[in-house]
Amino acid sequence: MSPPARRGPVTGVLTAASASGQPISLPVLSWIVATHDWRPAAVTVALAALAVVPFVWLLSHDHHPADVGRKPYGAEEFVPSPRRCRAPRGAC
Repeated sequence: MSPPARRGPVTGVLTAASASGQPISLPVLSWIVATHDWRPAAVTVALAALAVVPFVWLLSHDHHPADVGRKPYGAEEFVPSPRRCRAPRGAC
């Protein structure tokens, strides 16, 4: 079975999204370090990370596309959901 055709562009969009935040956040953090100290900059990063947690919790799902009756994005054929295993790694 071949990998889904559009996995590369999706990875590229996610990489571009993370890279586009750097020109915004890095100058702000540099200014905070230059005017105050490194500790307020660290607190700013921690607070920003904590602010994102509810969105990640609400929007991320641990579902396979087959769980909702769909095929993977860009796939040509339907892929069944893998068997779930709650045992330690290698036990299933």
